Amino acid sequence: WDLEILCAGTSVTAGVDLKHLYGKFLINGTWDGQIIVTDGLSDLTSMTILGYQFSGVKGPISLKGNHLYIGSRDLVDPTRKTNGIIKRPPMEQRITGRAIQGMFTLDGVAVLGSETSYTVVLTMRDALLERYAELYLPNQHDLRGIMTGEAELSGRGNSTRNLTGRGQLLIRPAALYQLPVMLAVIKQLNGGSPNNTAFDEAQAFFKIENNQFVFDQVDLKGAALNLKGFGRVRFDRRIMFDFFSTVPRARAPLAILQQVVGQATVGWMGVTVRGTLDNPDAQIRPAQRLDDAVKGFLGGIDPRPAPIPTAPAAPTGQRVPIGATNRQQQ
Repeated sequence: WDLEILCAGTSVTAGVDLKHLYGKFLINGTWDGQIIVTDGLSDLTSMTILGYQFSGVKGPISLKGNHLYIGSRDLVDPTRKTNGIIKRPPMEQRITGRAIQGMFTLDGVAVLGSETSYTVVLTMRDALLERYAELYLPNQHDLRGIMTGEAELSGRGNSTRNLTGRGQLLIRPAALYQLPVMLAVIKQLNGGSPNNTAFDEAQAFFKIENNQFVFDQVDLKGAALNLKGFGRVRFDRRIMFDFFSTVPRARAPLAILQQVVGQATVGWMGVTVRGTLDNPDAQIRPAQRLDDAVKGFLGGIDPRPAPIPTAPAAPTGQRVPIGATNRQQQ
């Protein structure tokens, strides 16, 4: 067969639900009585995935038996690796689309059955944080930055209990001071007074498991304030973070200056954050709790974690590594 399928508000389930599809698919294929084999192209003006709207979604799709491929098969089929490395395919072999004024790619495979299993790789480049906040964070203001990152997700069915993955987000520059979590931390570090702290760069490495994001490493770098941290965000929006700062001693309240606890923590102060994303509670961390495990975190977070070999080029033209450390959460 040789088909042109027109979509006007269509929904498709392929592990991850694709909704509000507008546009067309061009598909040709054969059936030998047992196995269906198809190849085609998507040409969608718009669609929604995981609640986010994308436009200009184009790229190859194929069906081999019960395996549905979107974008590059090489990125999600482990048998296509050469010496453990997957070469990044050209853009025309991937599903591409635009959202929040950035470029996205989506590559994945779904094994269709009574409970569909799937693996997807999503990359993002040059997306605007302020546009994301405008569309999806109506109560947040003064958020700005250029976002680059990616995530690799795997799961079964529609339940988040079976969702696992890992990824990275880089924001450069990063105006994040109106995020409730950042606002709570900065107020503690400035003796209860907020300020408009902008960071030169914000970077986070995370895993997804057990209905939560596990952040193995969070780095926020700025001229006036540096923050390092780790923690987790549950899907019900409960949070648990530990941040450590190198605020210059001349700018920090005397009461919260850390005493020397070994060379790894000279000049550091700690802030714990608990509660929810919308209502975080930040508290200064006592000096005696900066134990050997925390010293190891502060002194051992570099080099960067091992990369997923499919990351796009960063805005500067250099590759941004992605992955997750094996450091046990404290």
